[in-house]
Amino acid sequence: YCSMNMDGIPVITDFVGGVQITVPDNSLEDVDPEFKEGAVVNITGENAEKFVRYRDTDKTQSALVRQERQKTYLQALIQKAQEMAGEDGFVTDLYDSIKSYTVTSMGNDIFAKLLAASGNGITDTETVPGEGTQGKNFDEYHVDNDALSDLIISMFYEKIQ
Repeated sequence: YCSMNMDGIPVITDFVGGVQITVPDNSLEDVDPEFKEGAVVNITGENAEKFVRYRDTDKTQSALVRQERQKTYLQALIQKAQEMAGEDGFVTDLYDSIKSYTVTSMGNDIFAKLLAASGNGITDTETVPGEGTQGKNFDEYHVDNDALSDLIISMFYEKIQ
């Protein structure tokens, strides 16, 4: 397991020299005109947390929109880290740079293997299937249990002939 707190976002972003992304939606345009849908922007330690964390709590299901931005950021970050992984000491230095922001059971060796595995195209993300709805007081997400079961089976099991 590995969990990194929000303070690590600018650190890891700056460590890889920033990432370039295409803004997937207009959910941040009112907060920062640079984040207009379709714009290609450089995400740095200075603006990374805003990009991945902000949501308009006055708009229903804004957490789901934010989740799509987070996926965009993570894919760009992983790609950039993959490009740099061959540099001497990169993986060790990356691990060390975020260590104080993480809780993990992984050592540097497992961290390096995961980064290498992501270079083999293992960067897909999945969202628990379901539907966002407006609850009485809060947004709610109702899981589609049948679709979740199908997803789990497709990800973790192979059919034996």
